[in-house]
Amino acid sequence: MVLAIIATILFHHKDGKPITNIGLILIALGIGSVIGWVIAKRVKMTAMPQLVSFFNGMGGAAAALISMMEFQHVSPN
Repeated sequence: MVLAIIATILFHHKDGKPITNIGLILIALGIGSVIGWVIAKRVKMTAMPQLVSFFNGMGGAAAALISMMEFQHVSPN
């Protein structure tokens, strides 16, 4: 996943311009990593299915929020 993020930051260009908010991306990655690590350390092994389900749900919620934000940038044909 780290390689995918690095490749996206290095090679993504929109209208010839590279990504400009790399600092915000790194801050979000750091915050998410710390929160995930703390939650993962505190959960008991018997509650692992619930934790995996929670993480999957959060991934889906993040994808839904991103799609809602990007939907306004789609021009109708």
